[in-house]
Amino acid sequence: MVAGGEVKGNIYYLNEYAAKRLNLKIEKKIKGKELVGLKYISPFDGLSGIKKALGKYEHEVVATDEKILPVSEEEGTGLVHVAPGAGSEDYKLGKKLDLPVIELVDEEAAYISDLGEFSGKNAKKHPEIILDYLKENPEYLFDIVPYTHRYPACWRCKTELVWRVVDEWYIAMEPLREPLKKVTQKINWLPKFGLKREIDWLDNMHDWLISKKRYWGLALPIWECSQCGHFEVIGSKDELREKALEGWEKFDGNSPHRPWVDEVKIKCEKCGKKMQRIPDVGNPWLDAGIVPFSTVSTDNKSEPLYWKDKGEWEKWYPADFITESFPGQFKNWFYSLLAMSTVLENSEPFKTVLGFATLLGEDGRPMHKSWGNSIEFNEGADKIGVDVMRWMYVRQDPSLNLLFGYKVADETRR
Repeated sequence: MVAGGEVKGNIYYLNEYAAKRLNLKIEKKIKGKELVGLKYISPFDGLSGIKKALGKYEHEVVATDEKILPVSEEEGTGLVHVAPGAGSEDYKLGKKLDLPVIELVDEEAAYISDLGEFSGKNAKKHPEIILDYLKENPEYLFDIVPYTHRYPACWRCKTELVWRVVDEWYIAMEPLREPLKKVTQKINWLPKFGLKREIDWLDNMHDWLISKKRYWGLALPIWECSQCGHFEVIGSKDELREKALEGWEKFDGNSPHRPWVDEVKIKCEKCGKKMQRIPDVGNPWLDAGIVPFSTVSTDNKSEPLYWKDKGEWEKWYPADFITESFPGQFKNWFYSLLAMSTVLENSEPFKTVLGFATLLGEDGRPMHKSWGNSIEFNEGADKIGVDVMRWMYVRQDPSLNLLFGYKVADETRR
């Protein structure tokens, strides 16, 4: 790190590479760690919403964690701004260093209230308003230059995204890491490398995000007090009926989904106020994970045997065999089944799992309409023939990806 010469009446700190690129005279060389702890002010500190979010916190230079947010010497200035509310790596570093997380935009990517001239304006549609603001406050601005960098986009439709910080609900998975690994090792994995992949996921898993900002879905059975912040997880309909202060008659007889379940209010054990169910619905994998417990009944319709007759249920548990595509299920279905069964029974939910690989286009890429390499089934059946298609599948090692297309089909036919 160097202290560059005077530019526009100021001394600038930047790395040596940047100083040379800008042809600045180097006044002094120092180590980056010497800057740690220095206080500074930000261009946006005067906005009331920022003041409120910061509280007594003062901006200061912090040392990064290279495993979380590496800072390159070859690009930029050697100094980066950490925004815990606007990026995954920034959030992780901010959490480690106990930095404040500032909420800036709403669900439509519009700046929220208390942000002065930015409030109500859309951050995604009008990014230039930040540059305009800095130009009007030149004491914070060194230079504006075109810069190419990676930007987050939707994996499905490629729409550019805007980072937004929101409150979510998680299951703390660290206490379950070792118990999960022990249960996983009791299972027969086909192919054998499946065990290694699942263990690798468990070794690196984070807390499990279980909430979704949607209307349709599994209503999370969590009631929260808006007065004191106390929350309570309800374990059954019977428990909810016993604790209901109002709304039970509107919920009774309906499925445990919105809007009916939202009618039920219960009493806060801490302050005595009415508690409301949180608006979030559950991650679909919560549902998928309780299949061994929720689907086995005498007629596939009545109360699950797990609650009604556990002795009978144990005759069906664990499942002898399941099969699913390997690539995504180590962190999805296999993971959720293992998590639920470990917590509830501390045992494996299935004895054997066969994982199969992926169907790809004959160019080796996933099939997508937007890429022009997808084949609609009826079209493929007409041109290839169903017997040829069947043979392509039955001769394939399920642990290997299958390349599918007209050229591959012609080779198979011959």
